Amino acid sequence: MPRTRWISRISERQVVASGWVLLLLVTGVGCSPTGEEGRLDRRQNIVLVTLDTTRADRLGAYGSNRGLTPNLDELAAQSAVFELAIAQSGVTPVSHASIFTGLNPYGHGLRVLHGSRYLLADDAVTVAELLSDAGYATAGVISAFPAGSRFGLAQGFGVFDEEFLEPPGPDTVQAGGTIDTGRSQRRADATTDRALAWLRQAREPYFLWVHYFDPHDTEVLPPEDFAPPQPIEGVGSSDPFEALRAVYDREVAYMDAQVGRLLAALDKNGTTILVTADHGEGLGEHGWWGHGILYQEQIHIPLLVRGPSVVARSIETMVRQVDLAPTVLDLTGFEGERPPMDGRSLLPLLEGGPTPAESSAPWAYADLMNKRVFPGVGDDGNVNDDFLLVVVDPPWKYIHHLEKPRESELYHLGDDPDEANNLLATRLDLGTSYSRQLQSLDPLPKGPTPESQMTEEELDRLRALGYVED
Repeated sequence: MPRTRWISRISERQVVASGWVLLLLVTGVGCSPTGEEGRLDRRQNIVLVTLDTTRADRLGAYGSNRGLTPNLDELAAQSAVFELAIAQSGVTPVSHASIFTGLNPYGHGLRVLHGSRYLLADDAVTVAELLSDAGYATAGVISAFPAGSRFGLAQGFGVFDEEFLEPPGPDTVQAGGTIDTGRSQRRADATTDRALAWLRQAREPYFLWVHYFDPHDTEVLPPEDFAPPQPIEGVGSSDPFEALRAVYDREVAYMDAQVGRLLAALDKNGTTILVTADHGEGLGEHGWWGHGILYQEQIHIPLLVRGPSVVARSIETMVRQVDLAPTVLDLTGFEGERPPMDGRSLLPLLEGGPTPAESSAPWAYADLMNKRVFPGVGDDGNVNDDFLLVVVDPPWKYIHHLEKPRESELYHLGDDPDEANNLLATRLDLGTSYSRQLQSLDPLPKGPTPESQMTEEELDRLRALGYVED
C-alpha cells in the first residue's frame, strides 16, 4: 500500500473524538519478522469479533440477570471491562468503518446503507491493510450483507468469506409477506464453522475478523433443539412485543454459545481477547423497536478485553469505537507511519495505567444520517426525517436534530440514565456549546441522496433485512 495514499490527507483531517461498538479482539504471541510498512515488536495474532445489534445490558458483565451469555460472562470475569463504550453509529457498515479506520463517520465517508457514493473509500486506510502490509495473514468471516465488501469493508483482507451471499431469487419477498433472508445473512454456527476452518490452516501472525448477526432480526433463528442456559422470559407471551424480546434474547444466547466455540479454539494462555458490538437495539424503549436513533440502549455497547498483559478490572472511563484501531496497532507493536485517526490507544488502560479524569477524556461523537439511511421518508413526525448528531460527554449527552433543532435533547446520564427528562430548555447554554462543537466538524454528507445508485439486487438484499420498504 503506497503511503502517499494517506500521507497527503493528514493536514486535512481534524483529529476528534468518537464512540465504541461491540467486538471481540484476540491477540496471541507469535514470531517476529518485520514488514515493509512498519516494525512489529509483538507480532501478536489478532481476532476481532463484532456482535451485531447486541445491547450491553444483555450481558451478565453489564448487570443482566437473564443468564444469556455464560461464555462472554466467563470471559468478562478475567477481563478489563469497559463500563461505558460508545458506538459511532446505529448502522452496521458505518460503525464497522469507524472500527477499522479509527475515524468518525464524517472522516471515513461511509454514511448510509444506500448508494454507490457512500462507501469506505479506496484511499481510506484500515487496520487490516496496515497489518497485511506488515506481514500479517488477514481474513474476514462475516454473517450479513451490511458488513460486506459492497460497503468497502473487505479492504486489507486477503481472504474475505461472504460466500453465503447469492443472487436474490424471485421469492425473497413472498406473496404472503414472508421474507427469505437466507441469501443476505447466515447463522452464527455456520460463521463459526468457517472461522474455525480458517484458523486451523492460518499462518502466524494473523488478523481475523469474525462478525455475528443473529440478534438483528427474527428471520434466521437458532435451531429448534437449542437449549438456552436458562428459561427465557416472554416465550409464548400474548404480548407480541414481549414475545419478540424473547426471540431477541434467544438469539443472543445462541450467538454466545457460538462465541464459546470460537474461544475454546484459542490459546487461553497466549491470547488477548476483546469483545464489542456495532450498536444495540431499541426493543420498544423510547417508542422505537429497532436501531436507527441514538439513545443509550442503541449506542452503549459492551467492551471486554482479556490477555497476558491486561489487568482484569472495571474501567469507568468512557471509550469509543474509533479507539479500537490505534489499540490494535499498539497491541502488535506496530511502529510504522500511521494515517490520521480520531481515536486514542487504550493500551495504557489495558495494562493497568491510571484512568484519566473524565474532564481530560475526549467526548464521544455519534451520528445517523437518517434521511439517507432510509430514503424516501416523509415529514410525518418520524425521527427518521432528520439528521441526528450526538455528543456524549459524561455526565451529559446532547442529541442535535439538525433540521428540527427545537426537538434537540440534553440529558444528564448520571441522574437520568433512561433519558426521560430533556433538560435543554433549562440548560440552553450547554446545548448551544455542544451544537457549536458539532457544527465545527462539518459532519454532513455532501451531494444528493444516492438511493438510485443501488442495484435492484442490492436493494432486494436490504429489503430482505428490513431496511427498505416496498
